[in-house]
Amino acid sequence: MTKTIAAVIWAVALLAGCTPSADEDLWDCQLSVQKGNAGKDAAAAAERTRDIEACMEQRGFRLAGRSGCLNGSTDAACYQRK
Repeated sequence: MTKTIAAVIWAVALLAGCTPSADEDLWDCQLSVQKGNAGKDAAAAAERTRDIEACMEQRGFRLAGRSGCLNGSTDAACYQRK
């Protein structure tokens, strides 16, 4: 239900012309991934990296090929719109 509400809000914002910034989307993705990985050990780091990238991809961003921008980066400056 929460995902449905979030999708509706996102669609309305998109139609209104005010899409979230990479900072906002990355924050939402990190929060979502943290909730999904709660209680998992450090070995789940690869899973968290993959999940952050997948979330940002779904929101229309890709990892920029900048120096220091590694897979699953938590720096919004490392993402750019497709």
